[in-house]
Amino acid sequence: MSSSVTASKRQIYLVPVALLLPLVDARPVCAKNVRAIAESVQRLGLLQPIVVVKDGDRFRIVAGRHRAAAYELLGRVQIEAEVWREGTDPNRIRLLSLHENHVRKDETVQDTLDRLNVVMAEHSCNLTEAAKLAKIKKGTASKIKTIVEKLAPEAIRIVNETRIGLSVAYEVARGSADAQTQIAWLKSHLAGQMSRDDIIEAARSLQRKGKPSKTLKLLASFGGADFQLGLPDQSGYEQLLAALSELRSWVLGHRKRATPIELLPHFVPQGAETCSSANATP
Repeated sequence: MSSSVTASKRQIYLVPVALLLPLVDARPVCAKNVRAIAESVQRLGLLQPIVVVKDGDRFRIVAGRHRAAAYELLGRVQIEAEVWREGTDPNRIRLLSLHENHVRKDETVQDTLDRLNVVMAEHSCNLTEAAKLAKIKKGTASKIKTIVEKLAPEAIRIVNETRIGLSVAYEVARGSADAQTQIAWLKSHLAGQMSRDDIIEAARSLQRKGKPSKTLKLLASFGGADFQLGLPDQSGYEQLLAALSELRSWVLGHRKRATPIELLPHFVPQGAETCSSANATP
């Protein structure tokens, strides 16, 4: 990349940090944010060029004062900049500079978080506002928020140190609050043993197990006898008929043994209940 600058058209150049000037109405920089960006630059490099407009032999900063200050703090002498020709309206530049970043198909959760952290530090804004500025879809930002808030520390470490995608990490985060389960799912995914759909199904299975079983109650009167039946809510007619068949066999067995009907409650199979209001007669 050439270090000489001819700002006749919008391009990326290396410009000297010493030649940068703030806009007249620029906000003061925040020292804390500058330090945060400086740490990010040391670790990741400059994630996004600053935006400047030519001003004689120097350059007015339209966007990126904190990035420029971070470079100055680090002692860097040149910085990547999107240079606009002299006389261009800074407000127009601001609007156009917020263009859609190219789709980063291999971007990890940590990569996306790093980008958002830089934007939040520079603009002193929250995650939602940073996502808008970084042109990250609202749904993606919401998933990142879920991952950060719900994944256990060890699970986050696995996500950060591997190429696990955003969608998989999100399903793990919302699928289980148990750290060991999260870790097991992530490791199984890395080993090729669990796909994203497998994780979703495993999470649904956990939710079903965690819910108390519901009972379908049937109250009916037949032949002068009142009956109350309780069935699992997932039961079908075959299960109902099978239960009634067992009940009939049980009643016939006691009739054969001549068990007094008033003593039947004492012979009810374990787990069954009688209704005190029943006046059943065989």
